[in-house]
Amino acid sequence: MSTKMEQAKLVSVVLPTQNRAFCIERAVESVLNQTYQNIEVIIIDDGSTDNTAEIVKQWQGKVSYHFEKCDGASKARNVGIKMAKGDYLAFIDSDDFWERDKLRQQVELLEKNPELGLSFTNGVIINENGKEGRKYEVIPHTGDAVFGLKEVLEDPYFGLPTVIVKKEVIGKVGLFDEELKTAEDLDFFMRVALHFKVGYLHNKLVKIYVTEGSLSSDDTSYEDNIKVVTRFVETNKKACLDAGFDVESALSNINYEYAKSLLWMGRNKAARERLIEAFRHKFHLNIAYLFIKSYIR
Repeated sequence: MSTKMEQAKLVSVVLPTQNRAFCIERAVESVLNQTYQNIEVIIIDDGSTDNTAEIVKQWQGKVSYHFEKCDGASKARNVGIKMAKGDYLAFIDSDDFWERDKLRQQVELLEKNPELGLSFTNGVIINENGKEGRKYEVIPHTGDAVFGLKEVLEDPYFGLPTVIVKKEVIGKVGLFDEELKTAEDLDFFMRVALHFKVGYLHNKLVKIYVTEGSLSSDDTSYEDNIKVVTRFVETNKKACLDAGFDVESALSNINYEYAKSLLWMGRNKAARERLIEAFRHKFHLNIAYLFIKSYIR
């Protein structure tokens, strides 16, 4: 057993945080309690003004704590990535939780399948009442699977706390886009899938907690989703088409979904603008129906 541990590759776990003293302990303890123990934990404190620094002192010698005003999770993660010494990189947010065997299962998957650049897992959403919500299944499936570019583009919402990626992959595809406040993970996953296969473990190995201050599906999120998908498919149109991905349908659908949200909020004019954009890419009857509905108050 000790021989295995000596040969085990190092996993660098990057945890960005800001004013999360009330929940960070749960996240860090779930990392330190992993069955896979060859890890380094890098906490990037993005300018917290609460007692996060005091909380972190209990893990002195077990974690690396770095305080730097980053103005966003993307830069904070990039700071952590640059500090990382591991062969693999994993990410967790300060309000999430890993099951004990998460890293072991993912490292084993990546070691057995060298064509994979990244692995993600199933998990669950825990609501503010502590109850398990809907399944956190990002690509609907009934078991473990390997995905190519087409499958990832059809639904690239992996959930960053479920992900482990080879460090060499980041050297190929680049860091997180620091210009994005949301959808930076979406952008990163698509860039990975352009060059590498992606492995999925169906086991629920992550709990995503919805807490006060968690990013929600607001305008910024929708705008960033559209921005990154549009940018990616326009930059890599040939690769997308070669993979069998219907680019125009994807751009139409993402604008259509945004329009539905805007209409629900009573922002009918903005909804029509998105529906026109959806129609520009690909028409379907639901667009026409929603466009007519936008004039009914």
